[in-house]
Amino acid sequence: MSEELEQFKSKCSKLVKDEKYRELLTSCETKLEELNKTTPDDKEFLAYIYFAIGYAKGIGLENYDNAIEYYNKVN
Repeated sequence: MSEELEQFKSKCSKLVKDEKYRELLTSCETKLEELNKTTPDDKEFLAYIYFAIGYAKGIGLENYDNAIEYYNKVN
């Protein structure tokens, strides 16, 4: 696992712990855009981002239908 991914996971974990779901969502969407431009083949990083977006939308924002869309992209 890359150092960048480890740092991003740590940041996301803190946001979840602090129940800052909108900030988590924004952070993940920004990182997803960046990753798609720089290293779109990093499947591990992409999977984590999709999962985190699904979590933020589902658990945090209660947007379950949209959350499922992102959980399905984890594969």
